[in-house]
Amino acid sequence: MQAPPELSVDLELRDGTPIRVRPIQSDDKERLRAVLDELSPESRYLRFMSPRNKLTQGELRYLTEVDWRTHQAWAAATNRGRP
Repeated sequence: MQAPPELSVDLELRDGTPIRVRPIQSDDKERLRAVLDELSPESRYLRFMSPRNKLTQGELRYLTEVDWRTHQAWAAATNRGRP
């Protein structure tokens, strides 16, 4: 089940950077994997509270395949190529 696209909102960070916040979608798996690859080891540790180099297929499914009743997830990105 996908969340309605009208839930997306464009915002601006304090430094003026425009971002879009939107419901995550099941086809965001590769984008999420790519974002994790770009994080430093310290950032990955702070995000997951353990050393981590990649997400498992099960974790990617959990983070991107949500039912929007009991499990929700959001994505936020700048306009640099990622929704």
